[in-house]
Amino acid sequence: MVAFMDYGKDDIARPAAIPGWSEIDYSTGNSAAGHFWMNQAALNPAQFQDYRQVLNMREATLTTRYRYLDHGRSTRIEVTTFVSQASTHLAATQISLTPDFDGTVELSFALNLWAPYQPRCRSPS
Repeated sequence: MVAFMDYGKDDIARPAAIPGWSEIDYSTGNSAAGHFWMNQAALNPAQFQDYRQVLNMREATLTTRYRYLDHGRSTRIEVTTFVSQASTHLAATQISLTPDFDGTVELSFALNLWAPYQPRCRSPS
């Protein structure tokens, strides 16, 4: 979003704090080791394997594939993102999760601020 401003009484105008729209988090559920979320896992080859990324300029898509391992539980993940050049406000993300185990999984679709909260400034009296 461009030029979306926040105005407060007796304050200066500033860019508005808007949430990010694209965070998707995944958990393989409870295990003997605890409950973990993929976005908090360290990026290392032991947990993220078979990484591949393909940019398709003809279809305007970026596809990322990998296998996530969490305490003996393996999940194949594929994320495809499309951004329209013709319609600058149009984008889409498709995610495919294929657990290679029996059990419960969890998804989180968080709305996080792009930037941390900034205290308000008062204009001089």
